[in-house]
Amino acid sequence: MKDWLAAQRIARPDGIALICGEDELTYSEMDRFVSVLCGRIAGLGVLPNMVVGVLMPNQTDYVVLIHALARLGAVLLPSTRG
Repeated sequence: MKDWLAAQRIARPDGIALICGEDELTYSEMDRFVSVLCGRIAGLGVLPNMVVGVLMPNQTDYVVLIHALARLGAVLLPSTRG
C-alpha cells in the first residue's frame, strides 16, 4: 500500500495513530497534519526521489515529517547527533 496513513484515516479515523509523550493523535488528525506539511515542503521545492536530510529529536513533528516525505515520494536521510 502506497499511503497506509490515508487508508487508516478512512478505516479508523478515530483510532489512535501516535502516542508520543503528552501528544496523542488519531489517524484523522495525523493525516491532516501530514497533508498540510506535504504542501509546505512541496512549496519549498521537495520533489519525488529527492533526498532530504533531517536532524530532529524523536517527537511528534518528526513522525509527521517522515510520513509527509514518504507521501511526496522523497527519500528521508535521518541524521543523529554526534
